[in-house]
Amino acid sequence: MGTIDLVDSPTVWVAIGLLAFLAGVLRGFAGFGSSLLIVPALGMVLGPTIAVTIATLLECLGTMLLFFPALQHAKTRVLIPLSCAASVAIPIGHIALTLMNPSLSNLLISFAILCMSLWMINGSAIRFPRGLSGRIFAGSLSGFLTGFG
Repeated sequence: MGTIDLVDSPTVWVAIGLLAFLAGVLRGFAGFGSSLLIVPALGMVLGPTIAVTIATLLECLGTMLLFFPALQHAKTRVLIPLSCAASVAIPIGHIALTLMNPSLSNLLISFAILCMSLWMINGSAIRFPRGLSGRIFAGSLSGFLTGFG
C-alpha cells in the first residue's frame, strides 16, 4: 500500500510529533512550509492521502488565525478570484491524489518539493499574466498543488 508498517511503534509517533513541532516552528518563522516537513514523514507511515489531508487541515487552522487581521490589508479584487479558484482546485488535487498509486504520488510530491525548493533557493519566481485570467490560473495551480501535495 505504500506505507511503512510502523503505525504501532511509539518511537515513530514521537519522531512524527517532534517533526510536527519543527514544522510548526518553520510555519511560525517563515509563514509557510510546515507541510514540506510533515507530509513526507506522515506519508510513509499513513499513506499520502491521509498525510496530505492532515497537513491541509493543519494549514487551514494556522491560516485561520491570520485571516481576519490580513483581510483588512488585502485587495479584494485580487483576493476573491485567487481564493475562489483555489477553493475549487483543492478538492480536485485531493481527488487526483486518491486515484493515484500511493507510491507514485509520494514520489511525485517529494520530487515537486525538491524542485520547488531548489527553484526558491535560486531566487526564481513564476510570472503569471496580469488580470483576472492570471489570478484564476495562479489560484487554480496553487489549489491543485495544495490538494495534491
